[in-house]
Amino acid sequence: MTTQEKGARIGYRLVFLLEYLGPIVIFAVLATRPALIYGAGAAEQPYHDMFKLSWAAWIVHFAKREYETLFVHKFSRATLPLSSLFINCG
Repeated sequence: MTTQEKGARIGYRLVFLLEYLGPIVIFAVLATRPALIYGAGAAEQPYHDMFKLSWAAWIVHFAKREYETLFVHKFSRATLPLSSLFINCG
């Protein structure tokens, strides 16, 4: 083991699942709570159809990546350092 391989480890599959889950959760929270970005009056405004379409495309895109991670990808390495998770997700 090299010095970079010491410490807590995490599986690559879990890393990819968490990386792709972040954009889904963040966008869903901001989309359902527009007041967090645009102020209190934003919650009273209706959503534009283009926003609904882009929201659906965003969710489908990252859900597809989650599906591929679970059922398609094979990882050549089993784990990576836990500290890399924060770098990858950032």
